[in-house]
Amino acid sequence: TARAAFLYLQQGWEPLPLPPLEKRPNKSWKRAKNWAEESLEDAFPPGSNIGIPLGDRSNSLVDADLDCHEAAELAKILLPEMPSFGRIGSPYTHRVARCELEKNRIAYALPNQAKDSLETDRLMIMELRGNPTVLIVARLAITLEVSPSKLLEN
Repeated sequence: TARAAFLYLQQGWEPLPLPPLEKRPNKSWKRAKNWAEESLEDAFPPGSNIGIPLGDRSNSLVDADLDCHEAAELAKILLPEMPSFGRIGSPYTHRVARCELEKNRIAYALPNQAKDSLETDRLMIMELRGNPTVLIVARLAITLEVSPSKLLEN
């Protein structure tokens, strides 16, 4: 876990320690922490999760949360350059990029009248998230191999 935190730090992302199986930091994360490499081992013990503050604190990092299977499948085709991750049952449901959002959260959903015709309660397709959300990345090692300018062009 400390190794993954170090890799995130090298990319300009601020890692936050999360308790095992938790999605929220157990300490306040509103102020940035300046990590020293040697303190990462203590802060990120084996089994802990890692959160990344989105937006300004991590070089304009944005999360595209793909809330339905079809959106995740389309993203494989339309956004193959964007690094992806997710849970075991849905491994491609998040894509990350660096860009500036006009709002902290932008949601794309089907209209309410689609519920009946599609026979579903899940209308959310995708959410773009920036400040001040914490992205849960667990113990993965995500790297951005595409320049931010190329992501913005696409």
